[in-house]
Amino acid sequence: AAAMALTMTACAGGADAKATYDNATKKTSELTSMDVTSAVNMQMTQGENKTDMKMDLDMKIADINTDKMKYLAEGTTSVMGQNIDLSMYYEDGYYYMDSMGQKIKYAMDLDEMMKQIKQGTESSSVDSSYLKDITAKEDGDNKVLVFTVDAEKMDAYVKDLMAQVGTDLEGVT
Repeated sequence: AAAMALTMTACAGGADAKATYDNATKKTSELTSMDVTSAVNMQMTQGENKTDMKMDLDMKIADINTDKMKYLAEGTTSVMGQNIDLSMYYEDGYYYMDSMGQKIKYAMDLDEMMKQIKQGTESSSVDSSYLKDITAKEDGDNKVLVFTVDAEKMDAYVKDLMAQVGTDLEGVT
């Protein structure tokens, strides 16, 4: 299994750190099962209005890229100080979601589900061309990558992700 700890902050850069990042991303994409903890903190700005958004998810995925693939994600999203619990599950061609007392079940093609999972698991692993000021440091047996992300490229990336889930972010950075 590949493990990668990512911290977003400013620091000096290095080609070796970028190669480590690319290698970790490649290894992650080859896994057949994952247990992923994701913590995303964003601030969206539209004109004078700023909105903080936070999402914490624990995702478990088994039998990736097979017709027996199973996916479970549980967590919380917080927008403007309001916490919303989320639970999502996929098995045997059906996607289930439970949020704010609403339960949804619908048929979903495995390829479409894999596309959504890939977006979720790679949201902290954007293409390395988006990164700047990347360094790697040792922490016991782990290598910790520290970097900043190009703000303009990240804006386009986030807008694309949000558009795919039907959220219009016109004028939002």
